[in-house]
Amino acid sequence: MIRVERGLPPDTFPAAKKRWITRLERRRKKKPDLSMSTFWSNVRPEIGPFAKELVRRFHSKCAYCESFIPHVVWPNIEHFRPKGAAEFEQYAFAWENWLVSCQICNSHKHEQFPLCNGEPCLINPCEEDPTQHLRFEGRLIFGQEPRGIETIRVFHLSRESLYTARSLHLLSIEQSLNQMARTDKISLEHQQARQLIIWAMQPEAPFAAMTRHYVGHKAPKLAHPATPHPYVPFAAVRALVEKLADQYSDKIIDLD
Repeated sequence: MIRVERGLPPDTFPAAKKRWITRLERRRKKKPDLSMSTFWSNVRPEIGPFAKELVRRFHSKCAYCESFIPHVVWPNIEHFRPKGAAEFEQYAFAWENWLVSCQICNSHKHEQFPLCNGEPCLINPCEEDPTQHLRFEGRLIFGQEPRGIETIRVFHLSRESLYTARSLHLLSIEQSLNQMARTDKISLEHQQARQLIIWAMQPEAPFAAMTRHYVGHKAPKLAHPATPHPYVPFAAVRALVEKLADQYSDKIIDLD
């Protein structure tokens, strides 16, 4: 989990929010037991454009597990304060209460909203630095204090499928670090590997927090340069990714 800059809502959002609230109040006069979840489903098509913008700002990643979402399922709007809980209904259409999550993290959380000493216990990556509460040791994630521990528990951030995905991702980082170590600094192979690692530490990369921790331990100068690394687009590292994929493909074909 990394810090995410959600930013201000789109210019048209306040007017849309006002329409939804007015419509909800009007419908509840006719049907007092209308739930927020049911009403949300009714206005979902209108929410779509705002959800799309939110997903873009979250780099199409889950705010909690950092999995890249769209290649598997549609992202969910995650309500930090659950919309289904009566005491939090006023936050259902609050932009500052919206995050993006994968279906698995979203379903595990459901309507949980634990408190620690009267304050939200779950980490909100839009309001604080998650690294103050969470740390990685390789593929394993640990809570550094009660809030980190509770966040891992609620979202099941140690689930086996996620551990496997992080392991596969970290394998490419290890391969790239090894390639840097065994090649000359001016060689194309060295520069490609270096760019892949820099890209993998950028906000849009999956599992960026884990990668930053790992590279910070293995190659601290690369992880914490005196001046920030230039931005690396994925297109710049695609060739190396394809090369690594071909290497693994060849090994698989040769297996009996």
